[in-house]
Amino acid sequence: MSFARPMTLRAVAAGIVAVAGLSALALADEIPTALLAGASTMALTAVPAIAPPVSRPRPIPFLPAVTNGTAAVQADSAAAGFTDTLPRRSTILREAVIAGAAIGIGFLLDDTIKPGSGKSTAMYDAGQFMGSPYTLGAGAGVMWIGGAVTHHPRTVGTAKRVLASVAATTVTVALLKVATNRERPDGSNRNSFPSGHSGTSFAAATVLDRTYGLKVGLPAYAFAGFVGASRVVGNRHFFSDVVAGAVIGRFFGRIFTIQHR
Repeated sequence: MSFARPMTLRAVAAGIVAVAGLSALALADEIPTALLAGASTMALTAVPAIAPPVSRPRPIPFLPAVTNGTAAVQADSAAAGFTDTLPRRSTILREAVIAGAAIGIGFLLDDTIKPGSGKSTAMYDAGQFMGSPYTLGAGAGVMWIGGAVTHHPRTVGTAKRVLASVAATTVTVALLKVATNRERPDGSNRNSFPSGHSGTSFAAATVLDRTYGLKVGLPAYAFAGFVGASRVVGNRHFFSDVVAGAVIGRFFGRIFTIQHR
């Protein structure tokens, strides 16, 4: 998947527009949390408790804390909302099974839900623009900056998880495109399976939903669903391409938030 320079510039602007509302809701949720943090800490420390022994977590290979192993970097990662533990193997297996089943159903519905006539539609243009990885990266950047300026580590951590899930989805989708070599419905190239726009949109939506709940998750999923539908309407993807992209994005969105529920 390639993007011209004008698309890159437009996508940066779209990131601000597409995600600003979600970022504002997320930041608003942080304000009462920050105000009550001190009182909550005092209340918890006033009651003596015996903490159970905690096993030492396994580090995630891509986190900075593993690079140098310093306590300072570990503390910084924790303050930003990251944890250094991997999800349980059973959780990953369950998510992989769900993803595989959904993709199979998508293939069965390809003959029922057919691609549109072409990409020259407002819906296609909006989906192409809003679901671009550049757009989502810009949106996560807005959230990151907003969290840093307002001193909300949770928001900064959420932005990092959005970027990580989008990056992991993008790499996975790129590898699958090369491996499957499926021709697009419009015949333009053989990069049809899976849909990258759908994948990255659902990855970001899943992170936001699992971090902030339905008040942010519902509009985020609506945004992702619109992007996926636009790819079919625009004759760029089959229905199964979009489903595959969506479940891959959901998979990584859940994996990167498994310790933050």
